[in-house]
Amino acid sequence: MTDYYQAYGTVIALVIAGIALVVVAFTLNRLISPK
Repeated sequence: MTDYYQAYGTVIALVIAGIALVVVAFTLNRLISPK
């Protein structure tokens, strides 16, 4: 049971990290070159 939650937490952490990277990339893109 502990291993399951640990693996699940890792997957969620990776997904959150990916979303954060996309948000940061879009934000920087808007700040650097506003249209």
